[in-house]
Amino acid sequence: MNKYEPEMENGDVTRNGDEETKTLPHLPLPTLASSADCLTRWFTPFLSNEQRAKSRTALNAFIEPQGLGSQLHARLQSMFDKDDDNHWLNDYWTSRFLAKRSSIAINDNYFCLFRHGEADRIKRAAALIAAALNYKLVLDQGHTPIATKRHTVLCEKQLQNLFSTTRIPGEPQDSLRGSGPIEGMDLNSSTPRHIVVFCRSNIYLLELISGDGHPHSLKDIEKGLEVIVDSSLDEQSSGRAIGHLTALPRTDWARTRKSLLQSSQNNAFNLELIETALFSVQLEDRKPDDNLAACQQLLSGDSGNRWFDKSLQFIIFNDGFAGLNVEHSGLDRATIVDFLDYVLGIDPQSIDQYSGASDQGTPLSKNLTFDLTPTFQKKIMRAANSYKKRQQEIVSKILQFADFDVKLLAQNGISPDAFAQCALQLAHWRLRERPVAVGQNITMRHYAFGRVQSLWVLTSEMVDFVDTMLDINNDSADKYLALKKAALHHEIRIKECRKGDIAEQHMAELLNIYNRHPEEFQADFLTRMTSGGLSQQQIEDALSLFKSTGWTCMRKDAFNTSFLASPTVLYQGFKPADPGNIAISCVIHNGDLNIFACANSAQEDWLIEFLSNWQQVLVELQSLLRHNGDLPNIEIDLDD
Repeated sequence: MNKYEPEMENGDVTRNGDEETKTLPHLPLPTLASSADCLTRWFTPFLSNEQRAKSRTALNAFIEPQGLGSQLHARLQSMFDKDDDNHWLNDYWTSRFLAKRSSIAINDNYFCLFRHGEADRIKRAAALIAAALNYKLVLDQGHTPIATKRHTVLCEKQLQNLFSTTRIPGEPQDSLRGSGPIEGMDLNSSTPRHIVVFCRSNIYLLELISGDGHPHSLKDIEKGLEVIVDSSLDEQSSGRAIGHLTALPRTDWARTRKSLLQSSQNNAFNLELIETALFSVQLEDRKPDDNLAACQQLLSGDSGNRWFDKSLQFIIFNDGFAGLNVEHSGLDRATIVDFLDYVLGIDPQSIDQYSGASDQGTPLSKNLTFDLTPTFQKKIMRAANSYKKRQQEIVSKILQFADFDVKLLAQNGISPDAFAQCALQLAHWRLRERPVAVGQNITMRHYAFGRVQSLWVLTSEMVDFVDTMLDINNDSADKYLALKKAALHHEIRIKECRKGDIAEQHMAELLNIYNRHPEEFQADFLTRMTSGGLSQQQIEDALSLFKSTGWTCMRKDAFNTSFLASPTVLYQGFKPADPGNIAISCVIHNGDLNIFACANSAQEDWLIEFLSNWQQVLVELQSLLRHNGDLPNIEIDLDD
């Protein structure tokens, strides 16, 4: 079989990613003192002197020697030392994703809108399926391109969650099911060979690899999809679209799924086929009016034609618009964009050559129908109605800044995300006359098992920049210098994060450890009171950190931001975790800065006003760079 082996930008050809990952260092566990200093730097720009003093007092109570924080940190250190195949934030990520009990539909899954391609729905879907299958075959052979950044190899452990991976609802938390043998189905292989296709809320199995192990050609896949579309015209899905159930709160869905499994062998077998499928494909009759409508459908489209537990849902609209809905617990956006740049970069006419596929006739397809009692049907309808209500609770907008001059930024030594963050703060300050807490996702894949961490980007230098811009007595050179200094300190903060300065996650995981076994720590302290142990009041004083203004100021009315660059992805987006927050997702695409913003529906007017102002500031700051970029030898003192 031929292998698709593109060269990387740095000239490295494909290698075995799993072996490369084993050589990466583990994320270092910060000391309590370093995390306390880091957290203080993060909350300082938001607080008055009095608030800062009170927050630091609470922080000191938490980290004092032999105190609660020290005991929790020691427990975390011992857990980390015993596990060579993971990192100290593993339980934090498990709790953040799999332990959540709310619905993952809209709330947690994110989307990517692809650049526009073939307008025919069947041809576009077939090309995406064939390209993704090719990636899977190459991945199985250990020949996927090694992801690198600045010549540093990145961890590729998340690639194992791309295919045949499904989030399984459970109590008290969910689990991830990976690829493996399919119970009750002999395919002469230990791994699945099929996908599931959703069309008009009906679910179909579609075989991609024949019994002799050869992939079906692009032409075969097109024929298989045509059969499915024709069949769906005759099927009635009202009250039987069980995809709605995957939008339920997780405990509710776990119990419903258990009942489905126990209700009949047919139901159990069909669930097995869905959950082990390589990925799912959603064929939509809808034609989005524009990019915004497409983004909205990718994030919060028809739940009856979705299976939100699948790691990958390729969604193709009737005009060829296409995108991906991703279950987040096993896959971060950076990994997905790397995957999509690979998949969407393949010429559809060459896919068969790359994968070794051949014409074998129309592939096997099967309508997966479930035995649904009236009780199940009522449950499906209630799930559908609940989901529709949640669709109305969010609002989203897009902004395409078509003159995003990355070359100009590079000439001035300013990164695109630093520039956008400075503009965001200035735009917000002009409207609300105060700074705003902004979290930015930073990939940590240069560590083994590394995921994404969030850092809070507001620095004292960014506050100074805003003050300088608002002071009419400052000339353009002053403003230029302030912008450069703020942008540079933004980069410094990111570098600190990438080195392991992730104070918020550190403190949050210590709190998680306490919350999992509070009685254990309290009992230990109370039994040692006569020999210098902590009193209940001391425990409460230590935990007051998590109620302090220094801790809460970075969570209320905040912006959650993500920045990516891609030649194949137009937009990416997600819903903010907190109803008072705004999610901002940015993609640098072929000279444009494409922004998707999502918030609670009550904030629609504010969101429109903010995006308009942000765009004006982006234009203003680029003009500032163009008129001052030739200033001679401006020195920036990083110690003042």
